[in-house]
Amino acid sequence: MFNIYKTQSEEIPYDTIVCFGDSNSDTGRFSNGKIWIEKLGISKLINYAYESATTDNNLITDVTAFQLIVSGIRQQITTYKNTTDLSVKYFLIVNQPPFQAYPSALSLNMNDYLNKLTLEHNNNLSNSIQTLQSNYSNISFKLFDVYSLIENILINGSTYKINSRTNCWNTSSNNTVVQLSLTPDTYLYIDEYQFYYACTSIDC
Repeated sequence: MFNIYKTQSEEIPYDTIVCFGDSNSDTGRFSNGKIWIEKLGISKLINYAYESATTDNNLITDVTAFQLIVSGIRQQITTYKNTTDLSVKYFLIVNQPPFQAYPSALSLNMNDYLNKLTLEHNNNLSNSIQTLQSNYSNISFKLFDVYSLIENILINGSTYKINSRTNCWNTSSNNTVVQLSLTPDTYLYIDEYQFYYACTSIDC
């Protein structure tokens, strides 16, 4: 369905990926198939990503539906640092997708505010990465601009055969069985927060 965006090299020259993040990187199947991190074809994936993870539990602590405290991204990294001999030379940092476009945010009618907030966050993130690169020239820091990618899909939906900005599944209902749309490939989001699995191929 989609043309997969190729990496600069035909073969990714890494044998291990360590991942930190939330449910968009959690391989516990919060989408309806393999997600982007699994489609890179790396033989060893060490994944610390948790569903509902925030940036830092010291700022905001999130919990799952079972009232379990979720490790924030800062806490995920701390756990990894405490158990690993660090010799990391390559970092890929993903910015914030357009928050205002998430199905969970559509009913808020705060598009301008949420977009402004997202752009400010992404700008600060980009500046921080540039500072890190200047201070640690022997380490590679790369920014993956998922914001612009998703914006492009939303603006040019017909090119990607996407014609719905809502969610394919309604997981917020009280129904035990979640009905899949008859045309799931036309959706960008599988539920209120996650991308449809085929769309994650565009990220790779």
